[in-house]
Amino acid sequence: MASAINGKPNEKWLVIHHKDDRFDTNVRMLLAGDPGNVSFLNWGAHDATNDYAEVPNVILAGTLFFRASQYEAIGRASAGFPSSEGLFSKAKFERVRRGEHRHMILQAICRGRVRKCDGARCPPSNVYIIASRRSRIADDLPSIFPRCRVVRWRPEGLQLRGKVADAIAFILERTKDGSFVSDAEVRKHLAMTDKANFRKGIKRHAEFLTALEEEGIVVCSESRLSGFRLRNTTTFWEFEDHHCVSQH
Repeated sequence: MASAINGKPNEKWLVIHHKDDRFDTNVRMLLAGDPGNVSFLNWGAHDATNDYAEVPNVILAGTLFFRASQYEAIGRASAGFPSSEGLFSKAKFERVRRGEHRHMILQAICRGRVRKCDGARCPPSNVYIIASRRSRIADDLPSIFPRCRVVRWRPEGLQLRGKVADAIAFILERTKDGSFVSDAEVRKHLAMTDKANFRKGIKRHAEFLTALEEEGIVVCSESRLSGFRLRNTTTFWEFEDHHCVSQH
């Protein structure tokens, strides 16, 4: 969290966390900028306040989970389905659990600037979420924030090596002004004449694809040539165990 905040030390931040009397003190000790730019709220106080409506960056430092019995009770009460009428199915339980996660995340993130309007959309906002992978929260983010872009949050950066790193650097340099760069140009730069090796070793490499996503580069075609171009960013979100969500 401190790494993310230190990356934009002059901007306002809101951190929502589990109740811990020393949490904010411990985080502030790691900050490089003005600690006054960072506000803290604990879960339970994450809704019904407009005090942070100008904050563009929100971190959910962990998420709020209930006991299984609580999710079942919520589902039974809302559906009018008492225990006397039978078992509460696994499918119904999962729908309630994920629905509660969506509600909780929406309420927490909407403490920040995303709650406001800028024409037909919200102002630029960034959200960082730390949650259990098994919760499937990352899968649900596009339904909470339509037209969002979800990427893995890597506070220490993506560690690229060898030809993958070289390919990404070349593509970023060539596409930064909106230009299209073809596979052939990238292969030539890497001195890779074999198209199959390029597809297998570079273009389908997991870290290569992740780096493209995080840098906003899309795989596309132009004049029947396959290649890469900077995404036309109009409205999107970015969201791990760390997830980063941002809208531009």
